Amino acid sequence: MSDLSSVRVNSAMLPRYSGKNVRLTCRPIQFMGESAIVAGSDGGQITIKLLPDTHMAPDTFYEVIGTATDSTTIKMYHYIPMGNALDGGRHYQAHARF
Repeated sequence: MSDLSSVRVNSAMLPRYSGKNVRLTCRPIQFMGESAIVAGSDGGQITIKLLPDTHMAPDTFYEVIGTATDSTTIKMYHYIPMGNALDGGRHYQAHARF
């Protein structure tokens, strides 16, 4: 059985976890076919390789779960919508303090 554990990351931490399962709290900022550019909790941009038929709204926060394929890209295997406000922004800002 494969290891399903994951570590919560932001864009600055992602390069340390290439090839590992990660979780990213983010908000989409641009969609490009099968990919999306998202802003991580630290404001850095990350490319997400989307699942087929993924429906993400730009005004919504998500937790993306997937594999870090390189220092700026995550291959998604699940995502969780978290609404358009995370504790009035306090939760989202707290993730920047990793």
